[in-house]
Amino acid sequence: MMDREQTARLDGRSTLKHKYQSIMALDPTGAFRPRATDPHFNAELCYLLGAGFDLDILLAHRRAQLTPPGKLHRRGFCMAINFGIVTPTFNRQVLLRRYLRCISRQTHRQWRLLVVHDGPNPIVRSLVEGFCRSDSRIEYLETEVSAADSGVTPRLKGASYLAAAVPAPDYVVFWDDDNAYAADALERIAVALEAADRPDLLLVSVRYGSQTIPPAEVPLEELKVGQVDTAGLVLRPPLAREAYASVQRHMKVLPKEVLLFNDFLVFKYVNQLVPPRSIRRDASVLVCQHDGLRWGPYIRLALGIPPLGLARLIGLGR
Repeated sequence: MMDREQTARLDGRSTLKHKYQSIMALDPTGAFRPRATDPHFNAELCYLLGAGFDLDILLAHRRAQLTPPGKLHRRGFCMAINFGIVTPTFNRQVLLRRYLRCISRQTHRQWRLLVVHDGPNPIVRSLVEGFCRSDSRIEYLETEVSAADSGVTPRLKGASYLAAAVPAPDYVVFWDDDNAYAADALERIAVALEAADRPDLLLVSVRYGSQTIPPAEVPLEELKVGQVDTAGLVLRPPLAREAYASVQRHMKVLPKEVLLFNDFLVFKYVNQLVPPRSIRRDASVLVCQHDGLRWGPYIRLALGIPPLGLARLIGLGR
């Protein structure tokens, strides 16, 4: 005859078994339906319990896997996507402070941010480390020397760091610190990624003044220089690393030309590397206003005042 402890243990296993079978019995509509016991039930259940999984969480995850893309946003299952944000910067503490406050308001919470300074800078390091102490998702890196290559080297360093991380993020975005990002930018990107079946590259939109790029009317295969912005590229980490490594190699041959359109070269490189079905676009996702954190240039342009070099003097940088 079993004692009370053995009986409780068996009852617990029965409950777990029922929950696990419920997970396996979900149909694509998210409803339950009867199903025979999974032949691998014992082995998988032992693994899951040994790994410390909560089967109620597994049930929710199974629902997320089977939920049609159109229902993902309403049910909140896109929160499972993890983003790595790489932000190159150079000597512009004022903009960087505004940017970090902006990023902290993202409604999608699964992200980590790498601020990569172009060369050593103790002032910027101190600024970012202050934010790191209040939010562990923020990290600071810097290159050994200043490359002055429009952020190519810092972006490559950040992408390489994230691609080698354990665990690595699902996707990498390259967000400059002078753009004004929508609070739901990452959330909307996550929804678009799920709807597109998580491609290798997702291209989203950036507002330039009154215009939006890429232009919605231009097909992907016909995009040209000036019609792609770095902030609109959403890439798998290894692909992001390889793309910027390719850009850096090109700079040794055509440095001036690359500096003008390195974002387009990344897009072009990915197009050559992966099949067309792995590249998707969602023109409805508008992530930021280009230079939206810079109010000075708009005022100067409206008043017809030429550049005075004040931005660099007060810490806005290049």
